[in-house]
Amino acid sequence: MKDSFRTDLSGNDWWVPFLAMIAAAVATLGAFEFAMFGVDKTSSPAFILAAIAFGAAMLVGYVLIVAGFSIVLLRIAVPSISLREKRLSFDGKVGVFVRTFLFGTLLTAATFGFYGPWFVRRYVAYLAVHAEYDGERPRFLGEGSTLLKYGLVALVVPLAVALAAFFAYVRWIASGPQPYGPSYTVKILTATAIFDIAAFFLIIPYSYLFYRWLIDFAWKNARICWDTELWPSVGFIAGQLALLLVTAGIYWPLFTLQIFRYFVGKTVISEAGRESGRFSFEASLARGFFLLWGQALLTIVTFGIYVPWAYAKSLRFFVNGISVESAD
Repeated sequence: MKDSFRTDLSGNDWWVPFLAMIAAAVATLGAFEFAMFGVDKTSSPAFILAAIAFGAAMLVGYVLIVAGFSIVLLRIAVPSISLREKRLSFDGKVGVFVRTFLFGTLLTAATFGFYGPWFVRRYVAYLAVHAEYDGERPRFLGEGSTLLKYGLVALVVPLAVALAAFFAYVRWIASGPQPYGPSYTVKILTATAIFDIAAFFLIIPYSYLFYRWLIDFAWKNARICWDTELWPSVGFIAGQLALLLVTAGIYWPLFTLQIFRYFVGKTVISEAGRESGRFSFEASLARGFFLLWGQALLTIVTFGIYVPWAYAKSLRFFVNGISVESAD
């Protein structure tokens, strides 16, 4: 039996908090930029410290604004989604979530990022336990220690090796007979471009592991997770990323849609160790390509005012294209 998700969300449902969030976020980021650009080599130490403190406060304020408004937006969006004529619900609290986010942000900064995996786990677990469908709330099963291991092995180590190779190359060409001539500049620019492109591909394994870790929930007697293998998935993502690069970004809607369809189709429901259901994404990719480009262009020409309607229309496309097929 196959059932489809449905949402009737409209930009009119959330444009006020959405635009308020954008305005507040732009104001805090603008204040941060103002504080940083006010510092120069003639500034006194006291002024520099004050500017740094003010800038840090603005960054924290930006994070908390986005966190608080995300709960407001989720309380509007989630109940608009239904499956088998039963609506989802979400009852997260702005104040509680903002305090959780503030604590996690400060502790992550104080531990130089090491608390980050547990912060992300706490963040996702909060969102999960405050959602509900058919009288049951999901539980997030990911562990912070697992995400830390993924980050160290699949992100930090590969990027550290790539950076070491890059700087070794720079030192090598700098030791040549004409280290700072025109050819040196060309070589540095070429090496930088190669490193930047390589970095995109190097983070693919971590991105895959992160999202596989993220999609892991218990609901009733079932588990919802990915049924995937590392290297085939990494190869698929790398192929899509290559198309994105060779088309100078024009391919981005199809990049998004292809990856979304691939991994939705790898998401399964299992009970007692056996697959009892599988998700799929069956919306038209061609329609999605023009839809996403259209929403992006409308957002640009309206200087961002159209964002709430663009997000709502895009969300309807993605959600209404998802189906779940169960054995019974």
